Amino acid sequence: MFDRLSLSRLKVPGFEWEFKGEQGVRDPSLCESLERLSDLAKQTVVLIIDEVQQTQSTSLGRDVLYMLKSARDHLNGCDKLKFRLLATGSHHEKIVGLVLDKHQAFLGANMETMPTLGEEGYLRWERALHGPIFQPSLPAMAQVFEICLRRPADFHKVCRGVVTAGRYAEETDDEALIRFARGRVDVEKRQLFVRLQSLEPIEQAVLRLLAEDGEKFTPFFPPAKRRLNAMLAVLEGESRPEVSDATIRMALDRLCDAKLIWRGDGPYVLEESQFADWLLERDPVVLAPVPAKVLLQGPAAEAA
Repeated sequence: MFDRLSLSRLKVPGFEWEFKGEQGVRDPSLCESLERLSDLAKQTVVLIIDEVQQTQSTSLGRDVLYMLKSARDHLNGCDKLKFRLLATGSHHEKIVGLVLDKHQAFLGANMETMPTLGEEGYLRWERALHGPIFQPSLPAMAQVFEICLRRPADFHKVCRGVVTAGRYAEETDDEALIRFARGRVDVEKRQLFVRLQSLEPIEQAVLRLLAEDGEKFTPFFPPAKRRLNAMLAVLEGESRPEVSDATIRMALDRLCDAKLIWRGDGPYVLEESQFADWLLERDPVVLAPVPAKVLLQGPAAEAA
């Protein structure tokens, strides 16, 4: 496992260090490399991992976290602090799993909610980026930032859209900004609903159950199965699928493959946190319309 993370060169701003490999001599481990770097720099090495939840998508990513924990435990047991690790991420539910799941390297680690953008200074800065023709009020910008789920990149695109596309007649900057933001959200919502059209009814029901329950999602328990059966009551007779551990597990696997839900080594969560509100806006199970050709028979079907 350590061989996969052996280092030949380590480069950071203002500092570069190359390991001279010799025949028959193994490459230094991650822990040894970090310790050597700390000794050379005479400083504590601080490693920042952004979007750390992505490590759970591969076995190597999970292994890396265990390596880092081992390195941290070893180096912090020295006379001085040599290594610190800071991991950040934008998906709260996925991050929670990294510190609460007993199978995770950093079980029990401290987790803090970082301050977010959206204060007056940030809004003024964003407004100034688009020139004097763009002058929405700060309250309207704050409202739109919330509509954009406090994502700076999406917020910037909405502001830019108002500048490039212009306003309707008699429309203020505030009104145009809110219209663009809601339009962008509607597009993303429609894209999600289109993806749902290919799901089987039981997959739709399981997805709705996760949207309703969040961190309390326990699909294999009897109360959850009763709720799934109630959602599937819109189907008649033999078309209603069986709700069992096997069919629920198959539905979860297909939802993971469709990138609608996610699971590392912990609980299932929605791939995007905003999916929950959008899923709750629609019926739990939506039957796809039957194509006209299926309803026609004989010559009429051929003509169609």
